[in-house]
Amino acid sequence: MNIKIFDTDVTELFDRGNIVFRIDSISLETMEKTPVGMVVTKEDYEKKLRMHLYNPILFIVDLPTKLSYIYDCLNRSFLQKRSKVFLFYWRELGKREWAKWFAVFPYNDSVYGETCKVFNVDI
Repeated sequence: MNIKIFDTDVTELFDRGNIVFRIDSISLETMEKTPVGMVVTKEDYEKKLRMHLYNPILFIVDLPTKLSYIYDCLNRSFLQKRSKVFLFYWRELGKREWAKWFAVFPYNDSVYGETCKVFNVDI
């Protein structure tokens, strides 16, 4: 699997609207970490999802996969994996401490749904 979840309880907190998240990317070439966009609330995410071209798959996958797709962290075209790792961080509303939620690693596409190869990157 190309998504590694560090904290499984965060999805429920996000569903209740108690947290926000942010995304950083890490280039596999330079190992440089870069923020991706701004801090996202549940309302921001829901608005983005409603405005997205309807894709029924989005409504049956888990939240980390859905967020990875909506925020452009998955492959953009077949057989062309990304050159970045995307880290999703979360924090409670009103607090300052960020914690890792999940990471999206570059992966190899498969027509038959075989397990994707995850790159070993220390995050």
